[in-house]
Amino acid sequence: MSEAAAQVPKDDTSSSDVDKRRIAEKRSHLRITLLIPFAVAGLLIVGVSLVMRLHLRATNPSSSQRSISVDNIVDPFRGVVGRFSDRNAESSAEAQRATLERIRAELKQVDSVLQVADIRRAGEAFDATSDAWRQRLASLAVNDDGQRIVADESTWQRLQALVSLANETVNLEWRFELEQLHDEIISSIWESDATSQSVMSLHDRVHQAQSELKAYDAELTQFIDAVASHPLPAQRVGHIFDFQEHQRELELKAAAEEAERIENQTIDTAVAELNRKQSALLADAQQLEQQLAALQQGAQLPIAISHTAQRPIQSAQAYRPHLPEIRQLLKPFVSSGYAQPAGRDQFVFERVPRPMSYSAIADAGALEDSQAGLVALFRVGGWKSQNQQNDRPLGTFPRMNSAAELSKPDIDSRVRRAQWLLRVFGHNLVADGMLAE
Repeated sequence: MSEAAAQVPKDDTSSSDVDKRRIAEKRSHLRITLLIPFAVAGLLIVGVSLVMRLHLRATNPSSSQRSISVDNIVDPFRGVVGRFSDRNAESSAEAQRATLERIRAELKQVDSVLQVADIRRAGEAFDATSDAWRQRLASLAVNDDGQRIVADESTWQRLQALVSLANETVNLEWRFELEQLHDEIISSIWESDATSQSVMSLHDRVHQAQSELKAYDAELTQFIDAVASHPLPAQRVGHIFDFQEHQRELELKAAAEEAERIENQTIDTAVAELNRKQSALLADAQQLEQQLAALQQGAQLPIAISHTAQRPIQSAQAYRPHLPEIRQLLKPFVSSGYAQPAGRDQFVFERVPRPMSYSAIADAGALEDSQAGLVALFRVGGWKSQNQQNDRPLGTFPRMNSAAELSKPDIDSRVRRAQWLLRVFGHNLVADGMLAE
């Protein structure tokens, strides 16, 4: 009886534990059931993200390296401002490149002028060698050395052949060709390849002629030495060469060279000035290249090239060598006339003829370093149509029929050169009375 009574509480406890376990299992099952949808959703999101990333990498490999700028999202106008700045930088770079091209062209011109000066010096040395050669042959016509050579048949024949070869060399006429090339160079800053090649050709021919003539002179010395021990012929022969005509040529040539020496006594000074200009242009070119590199990196730099700015009065050493070119290329400005510019498109006519006014040229915009300035100068100097025209002679300055003619390289280069001469030496021309104030 007592054992049965004791069993009852134990069974109740066991039943209670079973119920608790069942409730716990149901709760656990419910949690799992609720978490499964979230887990599936999370996996789907991760999968979609991976697929999109792989797709972006496949279509644009660099997209993974790009970052989104918060500033670009906040300020959508910044891109527009950047593009505007880029256009300004490109415009500045184009202007720099154009100026750099002009500097390079001027450097090429300076190199050619220096080479012309070198040819002139070499030509004068060649002329001196030629004169010495002729005088030496003239002395052979009357001295004992010539008599001994004539008496030796072999040496006499060799001398005749040598003189025949030398005549082709000593007759090199380099002066006229050099003057033509010099005029071509200074008349146009944009020197043609043909002119440059002609300068090089004349340079080589003059130096080669000098070398050949020295070799002929050395060979003549060998002829004289070879017969020096020979006895004089019993009967003297007459002149072995007729040098009277050559002597007259020498006298005329000496007079012409003396006149040219007096006229060109400042050539060394002119060459020194050209060397100085070349150094300045090289410095400007280096400065421009540095500015172009900076512009390509986004910097904003002002264009400040010294040789393009309007300059004060120049020294006589810098100014005088340009006078021959000025008198020809600036003839429609430095000649006396009745027309004076009154703005870009018209003239006023005065009662008394005088050179063109430098201030009027500047007021017409003709000295501006721009395309508009070139057009204005082209019109002021070269306009010859209707009533509004410059009544002065043109010289080598081009006549204007249309502003579109500036697209022709030859016309453009002459107008640019004229503008450069006016801007650099304008005050000198006023001081000399070649331009009115």
